[in-house]
Amino acid sequence: GISGGADSATTLALLHEAKKQNKNINIHPYIIPIEQKESETNLGIEICEHFGIEYKIADLTNIYKEFIKDGNLGTSKIRQGNIKARIRMTYLYDQAHSFNGIVISTDNFSEYTAGFYTVHGDVGDFAPLQGLFKSSEIPLLAKELRVPEKFWRVTPTDGLGISNSDEEQLGMTYLE
Repeated sequence: GISGGADSATTLALLHEAKKQNKNINIHPYIIPIEQKESETNLGIEICEHFGIEYKIADLTNIYKEFIKDGNLGTSKIRQGNIKARIRMTYLYDQAHSFNGIVISTDNFSEYTAGFYTVHGDVGDFAPLQGLFKSSEIPLLAKELRVPEKFWRVTPTDGLGISNSDEEQLGMTYLE
């Protein structure tokens, strides 16, 4: 799943480098908006195009709406976001299975240790960034991998519409 934020852009760059070393590696990035801001979707498209990697857009908004239509979610943005994350991950696992592949996580150490993820919605089969701090190590790796600065400087958001940023949701900065 590609959002175009620092984590997914850096993960895509790592996969791009791995493919240079092993032509048998296939990368199938999916941009999966669910009631998402168009600017966030566009970042995903732009980072895939930057690395010359074909991508697919799978707008799952209608599936989400069908899923919640009989539910009693009220105004709970966290509950809504958790459902969106799990729908996205279900889609990614189905696509990975169709290619006899795996799902690559884009989570990082800062989010993992803070518990800032959705169980069965964020963590995949392999997590190359999970040992790296969001505020320091990921930007350094992104620079090394020639990820354009706009991607690793973009305000981090989960794309789930819960808040304007991850840090707003956490109630602290990633550095904290």
